[in-house]
Amino acid sequence: MKNSFGCITVKAGLGMVLLLLTGCASSTPSRHYMLNPLRAEGNVQAQEPCPSIGVGPIRLPEYLSRMQIVTRTSTNEVTLSYSDLWAESLSESVPRLLAENLSQLVCTKEVVFFPWRPSHVPDIRVEVEVLKMDGALVERQGWHARQPTLRPLEVRVTMRWSKRKAGHWQPLVATSPVR
Repeated sequence: MKNSFGCITVKAGLGMVLLLLTGCASSTPSRHYMLNPLRAEGNVQAQEPCPSIGVGPIRLPEYLSRMQIVTRTSTNEVTLSYSDLWAESLSESVPRLLAENLSQLVCTKEVVFFPWRPSHVPDIRVEVEVLKMDGALVERQGWHARQPTLRPLEVRVTMRWSKRKAGHWQPLVATSPVR
């Protein structure tokens, strides 16, 4: 009786291991995506000294603070992809990309990130709030049809530009929404 129970236990254990291995073998491989900066078109030339620009703080919606790509399926529903992932967190990539793009588009002596040191306060600050960033994975056509591309459906951003004057931040423009 003891041997028969032990044999059944071993067989059940082996069956569970085989099921687990089968599940791992059939899982979809992960694909990782990155946001890219604008293509460089040359440095901006200026007649007067260029200001330093401070980037931040940058606020992202809570639903974007994950590695899974979020796709809006309806007005009130989103889907998380467990095989399509960001290669780095958006809280790391968005400030870096914004700084890279600003240094290409605007004459700057330097770009610093929030929080900056009290001894190194920038001349101009840009605060960013990403209001919405919903993407969709679209299957490509042709020979590379199994490689989906990430196409953002809608990105809404509010940027607040301010200049340091007499120790206080004063708005340069009220708000500049970007779509």
